[in-house]
Amino acid sequence: MTTTGRFFCADAARTRRDSIVGTAPHGTAWVLIEYRGGWPADGFDGLDLEPGTKALVFAAARAARARVLLVRR
Repeated sequence: MTTTGRFFCADAARTRRDSIVGTAPHGTAWVLIEYRGGWPADGFDGLDLEPGTKALVFAAARAARARVLLVRR
């Protein structure tokens, strides 16, 4: 298999002249949860965790005006 080059979505967006205004989510802080398994479509909220754990994380994030995101190393 041969490749002609690497694909960068930012380059494709510029080529399509996609509007970039207002596309980034706003957050004053981020809560990053490392999760090694497959991610559900609805992110952290879709993980099979104890409901109290999710509620605690979401409450702390809300209090800090933060967004909860899954990350992988």
